[in-house]
Amino acid sequence: MARVYSTTGHVIGEIEGGVFYKRVNPKIHMVRRPPSWATDADSFDRDVAPYCHTIVLIDMTSDKQWEVSIEMFKKHKFQLNRRYGKQYALVLKWWTLIPQAQRRLVG
Repeated sequence: MARVYSTTGHVIGEIEGGVFYKRVNPKIHMVRRPPSWATDADSFDRDVAPYCHTIVLIDMTSDKQWEVSIEMFKKHKFQLNRRYGKQYALVLKWWTLIPQAQRRLVG
């Protein structure tokens, strides 16, 4: 599993088998208006988009998991800066909630 780092050197996720796994906390990673999940734009462009086909978010507060294809993320993302540098966000309607039986445990 390869770790993905933000431009500030923090681990923001891991890549395994073409899937980018990111643990999220809605209080930190969710944009309120419009309701969206956000991630570091530079890391996405450099480390995620070229090597992955899917993004999976793991909500650390509720045990829910969401997924979206890289293609869908790139097509519908928008850019923002909420004091954490350039980020990309994708509104909730483009994410698919993964049923519990299909979820994968990630280290």
